Amino acid sequence: SVPILTGQYMNEVLSRLSQNIHDRLGCAYCRIYLADRETGDLVPQTLPNMSDLNRIAEDQLVPGPGSIVYEAKETRTPVDVPDISHRAGVVPIDPEAHSALALPLVVQTRIIGVIEVQSPIQDVFREEVVQLLYNITNSIAQMLEDAWLLESGWLVRQIRDCLRHLWDDIYLGRSPLMGWALTPNDLIKDYT
Repeated sequence: SVPILTGQYMNEVLSRLSQNIHDRLGCAYCRIYLADRETGDLVPQTLPNMSDLNRIAEDQLVPGPGSIVYEAKETRTPVDVPDISHRAGVVPIDPEAHSALALPLVVQTRIIGVIEVQSPIQDVFREEVVQLLYNITNSIAQMLEDAWLLESGWLVRQIRDCLRHLWDDIYLGRSPLMGWALTPNDLIKDYT
């Protein structure tokens, strides 16, 4: 079934994140990829205020094994490219972009996606800029994951699955929905 407010909440969260990045870092060029909870694949998201830039490289947006986005997801660390003209695996968002940074988005211990930020200035993503970007994304990462799980249909599928097994407490305690709903402190406890 399709959610009632398809995409509206997700667009608000994406808009807020891209606006915070623009206001705090001065980088207008960014892409956000969210991880499919079941397959682990990265799915490019269309940012509402960058629709023209997103259409430029629509066919090249799915990150492959050689991309910095894929590398950031696999290594769970930021990947900085001081000069994108000397590195394969970076698709410029704008012809004026000269440096890039791919930062994994983490909630609890899960990679929920990767954000790629590009700048027209070479070698701009120093340690303090990476830390500032971490702070910006960490403040909104849980809302972003919740919106993504709702929009992608994952939440609806998990609720239906739990309702089918409502009589089985052990199954419910180990279901993916329980891992999403409980905090890390609650997961340490033994539920039977």
